[in-house]
Amino acid sequence: MPVEITVRVYTTLPEKLGWRVKKLVFDKEPSVRDVLEKLPDLARTIEEYEEKGYAPIIMINGRRIELLNGLNTLLKNRCEIDIFPPSAGG
Repeated sequence: MPVEITVRVYTTLPEKLGWRVKKLVFDKEPSVRDVLEKLPDLARTIEEYEEKGYAPIIMINGRRIELLNGLNTLLKNRCEIDIFPPSAGG
């Protein structure tokens, strides 16, 4: 049974990546890492932020991946991933 995953990016990411929403289909339950492998432009952007010492916020169905199993978190059918770039302010 196919597993459908929706990835949404916010604030400055849509302009940088050229897309706001991607829908992906996998043959089995993917991990967040598997999703990023299918979206190399997004993976590269996240890496660039991390190299500068900033961590983007990645959420699965409204929960931060740090509270789950990080990039190894397995995704069920119709999971939604929301990604926000790091922000500064005060």
